[in-house]
Amino acid sequence: MKYETECAATFWSSQLNPGLGEATLYKFKKDLISLMCEKFALHWYDENPLQGQAYREITCDFDNYCVDSILIEASQRCGFSFYQHFGCQRGIRMWVDPGEVEVSFTSGPRNSKLLFSQGQSVYGSPVHSPRRSTSPVFYPPSQEINYYDSLSYTEPNLVYYDQNDSSNVF
Repeated sequence: MKYETECAATFWSSQLNPGLGEATLYKFKKDLISLMCEKFALHWYDENPLQGQAYREITCDFDNYCVDSILIEASQRCGFSFYQHFGCQRGIRMWVDPGEVEVSFTSGPRNSKLLFSQGQSVYGSPVHSPRRSTSPVFYPPSQEINYYDSLSYTEPNLVYYDQNDSSNVF
């Protein structure tokens, strides 16, 4: 789960406004990894990656007024609005599965992109432990991120916002 969540968090942080600063983006990534590990802990099946796949989906689709709550929570922990700093204009659905991370765009040209596949780095995530990786991506010491901090059961939550509510304008 470590490499899959790290790859997913790297992707989501790369979609944010770089003007937030490196420290804020790093904290967002760290918090998002923690939230994903907590959410996915009881729904991670190495022997059957398709089991629990819908539970491990992360959605961000402003056109359909649907943003996954873990994206909102991670940004709130860092003190910024996800709606205001998310840079991608297309809807995104991500599946974080054992051995694979895939993104599908829900608008524009509908295509999918494999970000991580077991045994090969496709998008900024190491295949081996960080000290053996030749990736230019910065990886903090492993003691800074506790991937299995919580094994609590959580329900998947999507945040639906009212299109007429001006406080959610980004």
